Amino acid sequence: MSQSLQTILMRVLRAIWVAVIVIAILLSAWFIIPVAYPFIIAWAVAYLLNPLVNLMQRRLRMPRWLGSLIALVVVLGSAVTLVVLLINKLIMEIGRFARFIESNIQHWIDGFVEILNSETIQNFLLQLNALYTQNEQITHTIDQNLESAGLRIAQAITNLFNSVVNWLISLVAALPNIAFIVLIALLAAFFMSKDWYKWSGRLSGILPPPVNRSISAVWNELQRALFGYLRSLFIMVSITTVFMILGMWLMGIPNAIAVGLLLGLLDLLPYLGIGLVIIPWVIYSFIQGNIALGIGLAILYAIVFVVRSLIEPKVLAVSIGMDSLMTLISMVIGLRLFGVIGIIIGPVTLVLLLTLHRTNIFHSIARYIRGPEPGAPPPNEPQEM
Repeated sequence: MSQSLQTILMRVLRAIWVAVIVIAILLSAWFIIPVAYPFIIAWAVAYLLNPLVNLMQRRLRMPRWLGSLIALVVVLGSAVTLVVLLINKLIMEIGRFARFIESNIQHWIDGFVEILNSETIQNFLLQLNALYTQNEQITHTIDQNLESAGLRIAQAITNLFNSVVNWLISLVAALPNIAFIVLIALLAAFFMSKDWYKWSGRLSGILPPPVNRSISAVWNELQRALFGYLRSLFIMVSITTVFMILGMWLMGIPNAIAVGLLLGLLDLLPYLGIGLVIIPWVIYSFIQGNIALGIGLAILYAIVFVVRSLIEPKVLAVSIGMDSLMTLISMVIGLRLFGVIGIIIGPVTLVLLLTLHRTNIFHSIARYIRGPEPGAPPPNEPQEM
């Protein structure tokens, strides 16, 4: 067998071997994550608690088990308190919003009826009625389409109602399981935090030094990228939320805090975001004759859009080196592949791929597949001068 053919064959075998390893890792993750996710959550909690536990252990000379317990109780108590306060505030704001709708619904209905009774709409309806009554074929087609549309709408409403009821029943039935999983995750987080460095040393001792160095480089870069991505999301959502709350408060819009918070969460969608709500709101305000509100909302949206356009590229570039278009593409792909949760999985996967690229993992894999060049000395032997 010639040298070139042997080289090609070895490259093909190495490529197949790399593909087998990658597929094995993906399949393992696919089957293990649904079973082991409480321990993955516990590891994430222990990782986040680690700086606080280290601080108490170093400054207060506290045993690590006690520091882990105190940190877990403090963080868990703070999180529960914050969630309770947010839920209480949200319930209050939703109640105020419901009362606002109740007090204005009749005004909106009267406005809609007034629009329908306008001369333009009435003339259009008369012409449509004449067309409908004078053409039997069109009449039959319209009747069939209306009947079909009515059945579809009724079926959709029924399906939606059944889905909501089934979801509530499933949620109530799953509460004991959720409580058990939370308890397991908290216990595992305590033990992981208590023995963090012992387990880290054991895992490092199992793997060879080159693999440890590669994993360390990938992990450090991944931490920087993921935390940078989360920080950039927090910064952009916070800017939008503050601008929307202040703007709506200055315009005297009721429930400014609740509406601003909801619009801030909606701003997680790049390019779309608050425009999904603000633009129809502006159009509706102009139709209703509330010119001042429409102009105010348009100006507020323009200010938020300009500020985001100026800040977002720099924030994303500084944090993770990823622009808005890449983020949008990853979210769309994630949404198509994994559903709603894909909005998070897509960008996180993109961050992981960028991290592997920056740490030269792909380059190392390609170099392994290519192998040594024909006639080149072995890596551990110096070349003769």
